[in-house]
Amino acid sequence: MAFPEHDTDLIRRLAARVAEIAALPIQRARIDLWKRLNRLERVRPPIHVQALDANIWEELIPPDTLEATDAFCRGQELELRKRLYCFERFA
Repeated sequence: MAFPEHDTDLIRRLAARVAEIAALPIQRARIDLWKRLNRLERVRPPIHVQALDANIWEELIPPDTLEATDAFCRGQELELRKRLYCFERFA
């Protein structure tokens, strides 16, 4: 199945931004903190923020702001934008 070129370019750009964030040194430190906590070492408590109500995303990232035209690509775009939103506002 071929997706519109605009959509694939958009998804690639968003995925590249997510990959850049994942490669930041702070992410390695967070992974280490969670591992140490799971080993029951005495560390500061890490905080995990999660939107429990799925409908909250419609307010934070309104559907009319999504740029992809294909339904599957729109879903991928939304998931990537959620990750970026969380990093930009909660990290």
